[in-house]
Amino acid sequence: MSCEQCQVHLLYEFARGALGGEEAARVAAHVDACPECRRTLDGLRGLGMELGRLRAATQHDLPDGSADRVLLQAAQELNRPAAERGGMRRPASRPRRRLVLRQLLMPVAAAVLVLLGLRLVSPLIQPPRYRALDYLYADARNVATVTGIHELQPRALSAMDEAIAAEKPDVLRVANLQLVHYITLRAGEPDQIQDVHFLLKRLKDADRPAPSAAASTPAPATASLWQTGAVAAETSSAQQAAELIRTGRYDDAYRLLAGSNRPEVQALAAYAALRSDRLQEARETIEALNALGGPEHGIAPLLQAELAMMESRFDKATDYFAAAANEIDNRLWFQAGYLCKYEVGDDTLAGQYFERTADAEVADHVARRFHEDVRVARSRMALMEEDYEAYAAGPLPDAWKLVPTHPEEFMIAEIDGSRVLKQNEMGHRGGKLVTGFPGWYDYVMSCDFRVLQAEAEPQLDFVVYDLGKSHYAVEFANQSARLQIKSRQGPEAVVSRPENAQLRLPGPLADGRWWRVTVEVRNVGPDATQVTATVVPRDAADAAAEAATFTWTDQADGDPSPQRRGRVGFRVGGAEVAFDNLVVVPSRQD
Repeated sequence: MSCEQCQVHLLYEFARGALGGEEAARVAAHVDACPECRRTLDGLRGLGMELGRLRAATQHDLPDGSADRVLLQAAQELNRPAAERGGMRRPASRPRRRLVLRQLLMPVAAAVLVLLGLRLVSPLIQPPRYRALDYLYADARNVATVTGIHELQPRALSAMDEAIAAEKPDVLRVANLQLVHYITLRAGEPDQIQDVHFLLKRLKDADRPAPSAAASTPAPATASLWQTGAVAAETSSAQQAAELIRTGRYDDAYRLLAGSNRPEVQALAAYAALRSDRLQEARETIEALNALGGPEHGIAPLLQAELAMMESRFDKATDYFAAAANEIDNRLWFQAGYLCKYEVGDDTLAGQYFERTADAEVADHVARRFHEDVRVARSRMALMEEDYEAYAAGPLPDAWKLVPTHPEEFMIAEIDGSRVLKQNEMGHRGGKLVTGFPGWYDYVMSCDFRVLQAEAEPQLDFVVYDLGKSHYAVEFANQSARLQIKSRQGPEAVVSRPENAQLRLPGPLADGRWWRVTVEVRNVGPDATQVTATVVPRDAADAAAEAATFTWTDQADGDPSPQRRGRVGFRVGGAEVAFDNLVVVPSRQD
């Protein structure tokens, strides 16, 4: 196909997805090879995007009737004969092209008049790329109340739609608009408008072209939602779906894209499914997107986070943003920290997440808005550190700084000149103590213990990520230790013990010596938790040589899913045990 054959009306039909498969493929092949026709096509697409939203957008931003007036003037102008307008005469032998060009030029001229009437900037063939963001930015300027923040929600959603439906969706742009949209939905403090302003300013700054960028330098070839060539027919569907998403017709967009196995198309399909409340279809599409990989895979954790937020599983959404921060863009620690603060309720962990970003602008904003969270995160070298020396021998004080679940079963005792925690008469031969906070995660618990008396088969469990009916526990029995996983599954609890998660002690459990156990739990991804247990005699001359250890990763699919956070503690059965030097510290992030 030549440039003469690839006329404007064909490019127009191709841009709006109206060409059949064979003809679309021919146009796509020509556009791939012809920079001039490609520029024309890009201009048509940009105008189509703007004109598709122009009427709805201006109804709320222009004086009553002004939009109608300029559109009417455009129609009257274009209905005048070409000679009166000074326009080019069209040959009478080309009726189809004349009709298509008239249809094409009318909205172009209408856009010209509307934009001039509004006195907006204008190289008219290069309209603003993110118009919804402009409206959101303008509307947010004078907001000072929680109600005002909530009223921004429709604008925020439109801006997010545009970001997802862009030719090449940018992960950070999408994530920033996700957070803006979340704030407009759930803000509870007027100060949160400062976070909206900060995120919108970053988005606007990112849209400004770099001063050194050369206009003539072609952009590098990257994967995009609008690739041309052999996939032209499916590309046409993606273009139509993107426009449907921009105009809020999510259900139509999903039906158009359902069943595609192209990653870039699946990202659009998953988003359309989310917005049309097809949550199960969205989940399946995101899983398929994860399996396919490719350049669009970076959007998958953000879609997973969006799904989790729509289901009010904000702890999972936090995990997905944290995983994206680890694997894709360090700046996404801000999103993880923000949800951790306002939804999970763990200010200390939020401060730690805020601190992990290497971005100077984010660090400055955090220093202004969340300095107390960061200060606490820096000062809390240990989540808990207890050697019991501050307490008198006798009943466990009511004022103990972390509330245990069964304080009546334990007491403070003195053994070998040191204060320790042990069972009292009520808890003799058994007992349970769980302490800490349910929001703790990514931590290391260490504790010294000594079996004072034991029956034939004593049992001792050190518990982490405890949330009542679910936990991980390192079970000690005789001369071995193994991992126990107790998970919620409906009203019941399911217990499993992985065969490859166990260790052999370098001596009998009840031989009278002090042991030191260390259990580390880390969320190593949005759907996996790693448990590492180490046991060593406390007085070992060479601790590294005498230590026994195992590491196991829980990446169960479906139910029961891996534990993600929880308290610490211990349980005793058939023995009397003393505990000392209970310490819980954040896990070191490599």
